[in-house]
Amino acid sequence: MGKGETTYIAGVQNKEVVTVLKQKYPGVDKALLSKVTRPWKYAIDFIEDAKALIHDAFPEGASQEAPRPHVKRKGDGHRYTRRAEARLPPAKISRLQYHIDQDQRFNDIASFVRAAVDAYIEERDRWEANQADQLNMLD
Repeated sequence: MGKGETTYIAGVQNKEVVTVLKQKYPGVDKALLSKVTRPWKYAIDFIEDAKALIHDAFPEGASQEAPRPHVKRKGDGHRYTRRAEARLPPAKISRLQYHIDQDQRFNDIASFVRAAVDAYIEERDRWEANQADQLNMLD
C-alpha cells in the first residue's frame, strides 16, 4: 500500500488483524481498528509499517478501497423523520381507503397524503404570491 492510501481489510475478522498488529504495536485494539477503517468519520489511518504488516499477513484481504460511508437513518429506516398525522373515525378511513384503491394515482394512504400536502402547499404559495402582487399594485 502506498502513501495516502487508506487501510481496509475485507474478509478478515478484526481480532485476527489486531493479533497481527499487537505483536509490534501493543496499543492496537478492535476499537482502534474500527476507527482506522473509517477514515471519513475519524480522520485517522495506520502508519505505513502497520499497513505493510496487514498486507503481508492478509494479502487477499488488504485493499485500498474502503466501502462508502452510509447515510445514517432513523431506527425505522425512513428518510424523513417528521410526521403529520390525523385521527379519523373508522368509517371515514374505510371510505378513504376505498376511494384510494379505486384511484390509480395513489398506491396507499401515505402517497395520497403526500400528494394532498403538496397540492395544499402549492395552492397557498400561489395565494401568497397573488396577495403580494395585489399589495404591490396598491403602492
